[in-house]
Amino acid sequence: MTLCSYHVDINGVLDLRMFYQEFSTGWRLELLKKQQPLGWELYQALEQRHDVKALLVPSYQMAGEYNLVALKWDQGDITLYDPDGRLAAIYGKQLVT
Repeated sequence: MTLCSYHVDINGVLDLRMFYQEFSTGWRLELLKKQQPLGWELYQALEQRHDVKALLVPSYQMAGEYNLVALKWDQGDITLYDPDGRLAAIYGKQLVT
């Protein structure tokens, strides 16, 4: 496994960190209750919003940490962070999309 860091420069990040309790119920539990998960409803609403390109959400794995969920981005908004060129020397352009 290769762990990479990325430089992200995206305008239009919707910060949902304050609403973590709204999403605390697992989506699988909602489906078992025959309900559409709130996260799915949010995604459907955001599909129509071209100004929202990413979500900032609490991490489920690490308390106090956050994840950036990129929904839409333009070329150049997300780039591999490899200041020493070590990954490029090993993998060439495979890690750059």
